[in-house]
Amino acid sequence: PVKLVGGDMFESIPPCDVVFMKHVFCDWSDEDSVKILQSCNLALPPEGKVILADALLPSGEDAYNARSTQVFIDALLLVVGGRMERSESQLSNVAALAGFQIDSVEATASPSVNITMLSKVKE
Repeated sequence: PVKLVGGDMFESIPPCDVVFMKHVFCDWSDEDSVKILQSCNLALPPEGKVILADALLPSGEDAYNARSTQVFIDALLLVVGGRMERSESQLSNVAALAGFQIDSVEATASPSVNITMLSKVKE
């Protein structure tokens, strides 16, 4: 069964098998995002997963040629509140600092949501 639990993700997350977050990381700096993921890491068993539903910016050649909605959303977030979306590479770097790796990224029909699966890095 699924149990929804409220709380402060900076303080602690109760023990669980999966953490699902939607549109969270665009609101936080890299440093705060690492803290959030560290809380996830402490709450999850070795085979636990973090599922993120956030936009990912195009990178490399795709970013250079981009006229995508994600780029416009990122610019709007920056102008309106100093927030930002991340590319897969940027998210991978943040995740690694908290002991996670990206397992998969799936596009959705929405330009503001990719489904990214993170797992703990095996020690």
